[in-house]
Amino acid sequence: MKTKQQMMFASAIALAFSGTSNAATLNWDGGGGVDNEFSTAANWADSVTGLDAVPANVDTLNILNGSTVSRTVNSAGGRTNIQGGSILNVSAGTHSDGTAGNTVRNFVGNGSAGTLNVSGGSYDIGHLLAISHSTNSDGSVNVTGGLLNIGRGSNSLVGGFGGNFALGHSISIGSNSGQNNVTGQFTISGGALKTRTGIAVAHNGTFSQIGSAITEISLGGAAADAGWFAMAGSTSLWNATIDGGGITKMFVEAQTNTSTLNPFVTILAGSTLNLGFTGSAMSGTWTLLELEGQDIDDQGLVLSAATLADPNWSFNVDNSGANGLLTVTYVPEPSSIALLAAGGLLALRRRR
Repeated sequence: MKTKQQMMFASAIALAFSGTSNAATLNWDGGGGVDNEFSTAANWADSVTGLDAVPANVDTLNILNGSTVSRTVNSAGGRTNIQGGSILNVSAGTHSDGTAGNTVRNFVGNGSAGTLNVSGGSYDIGHLLAISHSTNSDGSVNVTGGLLNIGRGSNSLVGGFGGNFALGHSISIGSNSGQNNVTGQFTISGGALKTRTGIAVAHNGTFSQIGSAITEISLGGAAADAGWFAMAGSTSLWNATIDGGGITKMFVEAQTNTSTLNPFVTILAGSTLNLGFTGSAMSGTWTLLELEGQDIDDQGLVLSAATLADPNWSFNVDNSGANGLLTVTYVPEPSSIALLAAGGLLALRRRR
């Protein structure tokens, strides 16, 4: 049992080691026993004192050892790292990791696996969200509801691919070339995603944009930063899946102030677009991405082998209007249209 004197002595030691008041590194140990709640003090251990502590908005928080953690009670941290096969589920409440700085990051998979699931509530991250950066990492972020807002950005971890990566970005997926056993994926199929700056999809990184249940995907448009979506490297992948309602586009916004920075979209040669349907195929054209006030810089986007196996798919980069557009089109051959019509008629007869 921790006595008051022990706690006071340990706190003094922690202060001496840290050199700052209140800032701490807490490691998840699940010591609460009765729940997996992020805000339960007994689930955390101070890395210096070993004492329990409720996470504070200046703390570095490490979720380790295959743990499953829930953020449902309103919470504030400094930055949160998910490693060692651990899972963080955000399903309700209002949450933030607010430490700012150009080298501050939340890691999902860093030298080991990690998963972040956002299904409800809101989660604001005030720095870069890095998904699978280092060797032997497998990181996954899945947004099915709620709001994931990356309210700031940090220096790039996947630079060297061209474009304006030197300005930093809000989300990086995958790694620089030369790092081994790295797989990063970001999937949104519902809820909303907002970023202050951009998204970099690098080597072994995948961004998946699925269906029409997504409320919003908005990049940029805030304060003094540009917004962009960029794909980089020969092993990056963009999945776009159409459902009965189509697909919610990604909107890359111009700034709302008078800064000279502008939004941009740079798609480097070898970046791969994989297209499909959640249900039956249907003819149509859908906008995947819209870039406000600028032209899309397509340096060599290609369709995946699986998409090319169906010759009815195509994509188009259209810079003829005020905004740059990336659209995809599915136009079945006449024989395929007849089959689709016959299938629809048969289904109608069965319903009757």
